[in-house]
Amino acid sequence: MDRKTRSSHPKVRTGCLACKIRHKKCDESRPSCLMCTRNKSKCEYKETPDKRTRALRKQNQVIPSLLSTSAPLYGSIARRLVDTSQVNLTPSERWYLDLFRRYTSRECAGYVKDDFWQKLVHQVSEQEPAVQHATIAMSAMHWRYARGLTGSGAKADDCSVALSTFPSNLILENDISFPLRQCNKAIASLRQSLRTHATSSAHTEAVLVTCVVLVSLALFQEDTKAATSHVQSGYQLLVEWQKNGFDKSPSGPILMRTFAELQLHQCTFRDPESHMQAEQMSLSRLITTNRQVYGSVDALEPGSGLLVILGWIVAAYYPRGLGKSIDRRFGVNAACLLNKNDGIQETAVERIQMWKSHLETFVMHYAEMLSSQDRHSLRLIEIWTELTYILVDVTNRPEQREMAYDSLLPHFHRVNELGKIYYQSSERMPQFAAKITVMLAIFFVAQKCRDWHTRREALHLIRSRRRREGIWTSSGSVATLEHLIKEESAGLTPEDVIPMAARVDTIHIERFPEQGKLRLWYHRFRSHESTDSTIHGIWKTVLLSS
Repeated sequence: MDRKTRSSHPKVRTGCLACKIRHKKCDESRPSCLMCTRNKSKCEYKETPDKRTRALRKQNQVIPSLLSTSAPLYGSIARRLVDTSQVNLTPSERWYLDLFRRYTSRECAGYVKDDFWQKLVHQVSEQEPAVQHATIAMSAMHWRYARGLTGSGAKADDCSVALSTFPSNLILENDISFPLRQCNKAIASLRQSLRTHATSSAHTEAVLVTCVVLVSLALFQEDTKAATSHVQSGYQLLVEWQKNGFDKSPSGPILMRTFAELQLHQCTFRDPESHMQAEQMSLSRLITTNRQVYGSVDALEPGSGLLVILGWIVAAYYPRGLGKSIDRRFGVNAACLLNKNDGIQETAVERIQMWKSHLETFVMHYAEMLSSQDRHSLRLIEIWTELTYILVDVTNRPEQREMAYDSLLPHFHRVNELGKIYYQSSERMPQFAAKITVMLAIFFVAQKCRDWHTRREALHLIRSRRRREGIWTSSGSVATLEHLIKEESAGLTPEDVIPMAARVDTIHIERFPEQGKLRLWYHRFRSHESTDSTIHGIWKTVLLSS
């Protein structure tokens, strides 16, 4: 006799509780299954996800949420577990620290890869309260600046849009004194650390990183005295550390390059009648003679900036030197551009021409193959190569003075052209960069090129984007250039050549950020008619709104 076999049914793990107790198959109808409806019993469901598919379901839930979120949700910081390194911070401080790590550090780096702003400062801030408070002060300034951009009706990028909203459950400290209080906390923490910790490589690193952030803060606050003081103090410690080979720390070369950038930045606002300090040139020699510092020159790769080297050429040949560093290298030994004892007898102009030839060849063959970020870095190198060529060429013809610039109109045109491409092709143009990138190069075109149309095109480029690069702001630059152009072009038509006696050869700017003013000092080779401005010898001065 055949034994009856039960019909097979798939096991159900998601039925109601009543059916599970009765060991009945549940049809899982909602809100009440058929069995419970017949028995007039309460139908309840308890979610018991299958362990075998739980991970997959979690993954499927997370991925869409990430894809649908275009900007970080800053309000989520209050719901996350607090990092142990942040337990002593207030909710506002934690929010600003999160803002720095997500946005401000990227803005400070400019449009290029920067190991200091994108790596080192984050690593050290995990351990050092001084660095934490310094970065909090930086992001608080960024927040105020971005809010000002939004309120002024200026075109906002994705960063400004993200900054335009803040968590409703958090009352932020955003008064004007908040960054200053954070600076004071950073300095107090640094002093306490100096008293309680023995000197070590990690401690030296923390002090130097804090110093760099404080210098950048002083530049954003347009406090040139504080910035200069911090640079000089940090430089002394850096040199002593370098004598010990940075204790084999990989952050040593990064900090060396960063201080070179800061000193180049300092050259753009120091008194033009003062001489370059000896330690600045010694640092430039360390940069250009140490392969460890400026990295490989055999390929396009992250490393120290070629423009540190180009910038020091400017500083060496031009008393009001301009400079900036980015992190890209191309297939020619850039150090040979400097006048070193390398057995090469070419003049500085010939060296620059050789470099331009290599660069143009590279652009022709490889520019379209590069990433968007690398192409922007390449344009910066092209811009500053043109600027370096102009300065070196002019210094070889000192007898022509300011008239020598007139023969270099094609190079000024090229800087404008590259600057326009840079501005128009940048989808996420940084508006709060800690470095000099494009604006100061275009400023130089508007200042030194006396062609009517070219200099006004440069002025329009600066006016078209509200931004700041360290101590330099677009509004202050526009105010300065408008006055210079008005002074030099008074009584002339677009076809006239500006005479030598009318040309301004040197300028110096004093800033009064609390009043929204700047004092422009400008010098002509030959003193001209007196104006309402105060005259001190061959210098004239005027107070402008910035």
